[in-house]
Amino acid sequence: MIRTVTYSNTNTKTQLHTNHPLTLSQLHELQSHTNQASRTRFKLRKFRMDDILPGPVTGAIIVDNSYHVSSDVWNGVERGPLECMSSNRSLKHWVLSDAQREILHMVGFGVFANPRIVLQNDTRLVSALVERWRPETNTFFMRQGEMTVTLEDVGYILGLPVLGRLVVGDGIDGNQSYFERAWFEELTPEQVKEGYTRGGVRLSWLFDTYGSADPGPDPRRIAVHTHAYMFFVVGSILFPTSSRNVVHPRYIRHLRTLSHVRTWSWGSAVLAYLYRGLSTAAQKGSKKISCCVWLLMLWSYERFANILSIIVQTKSTKHYYKLSLPKTKMEDG
Repeated sequence: MIRTVTYSNTNTKTQLHTNHPLTLSQLHELQSHTNQASRTRFKLRKFRMDDILPGPVTGAIIVDNSYHVSSDVWNGVERGPLECMSSNRSLKHWVLSDAQREILHMVGFGVFANPRIVLQNDTRLVSALVERWRPETNTFFMRQGEMTVTLEDVGYILGLPVLGRLVVGDGIDGNQSYFERAWFEELTPEQVKEGYTRGGVRLSWLFDTYGSADPGPDPRRIAVHTHAYMFFVVGSILFPTSSRNVVHPRYIRHLRTLSHVRTWSWGSAVLAYLYRGLSTAAQKGSKKISCCVWLLMLWSYERFANILSIIVQTKSTKHYYKLSLPKTKMEDG
């Protein structure tokens, strides 16, 4: 804890607030106290890490801190900003028709009806939050107490369904063959070869095939392009992989029927994936973070208003907006 020193002298303050002049000895005494307080404040400015207790006070909750990146921070070892694996560059250029936006609002993906609101990854902000994350409690250890992203936050920020069936990664026999037979339309062998690579479906292929042009008035083409767009969002923003350029075909079955998309609890799956990504990134040797960092950034902008004010001063405010989340008891106090 950072200490603060405040000097006060009741008698001196009383005389200073009166009209009686101070004697020479009293002036010397006041000057001595003032110089001493100034020297103390100057020493406090020379902040050292030794002034703060390094690590947990007890081992009741945090049994082992040697694996955590904070132990390196205390020793003056900086690993630099993490590499965020979310791929949002192509998303901003995805072409969506009015019919597609209407479908997205209907199935619970309305926040992505405007792809341009997805912010660029703030690697330094994300890295700073990771250093405060504790996998033992799934909370951020802040100076004022513990905080975390809740399912309510996910519902307010992303608007995704938080109730319904669990989004689980079922095992798939033959990922490429599953992609070929379960895709939202029939594909030629050349399209399968071009669209699938080791690990999943290429995000670049999805954008080139379905995102670079308007689907037109055909309802079938509109549906297919919307399926592909949601699949792209799932793989690039909600559940990014460590490779950044593919999305696993297991999510195809959750998106095949538009009327059933809302029946899946996407919000709880995103939150669980966020917790896992933060816990992995908090380890010493981690250089990347794979989770929905966009959710984490928006949550921090709302919970820490000073962060958003800094961004507004240094960047264009065109695509920034307040979300007005319900305040926590800690913030009210």
